[in-house]
Amino acid sequence: MSDTTSQSPWWMLPVLAVVAESVFFTALVMAFMGDDKTLLNVMCTASIAQAGGALAYFFMSSAGSAKKDDALAVTSTKQVETIAQQSSALATSAPVNGNGNGKPS
Repeated sequence: MSDTTSQSPWWMLPVLAVVAESVFFTALVMAFMGDDKTLLNVMCTASIAQAGGALAYFFMSSAGSAKKDDALAVTSTKQVETIAQQSSALATSAPVNGNGNGKPS
């Protein structure tokens, strides 16, 4: 599971996406400018696959999985807080007898 306390800055993923897309776009333009039809075919196929992967991430299982992980992290945090509050309330409200062992005299 992911650790929510060590998340990267908000700008990190967009910057990495722009850099990766810039490199790929440059290679695609170079393939169009060259004479190698096989390279052009491979680059066009890769660009279609890359667009499909991006659509699949944002509209299919990976986005849902990320939302699920976030929801589980929030639920877990609330559960830990509730248990801590209940334990604290129980510790302060439980009667203690004089013999120190917690059993009735």
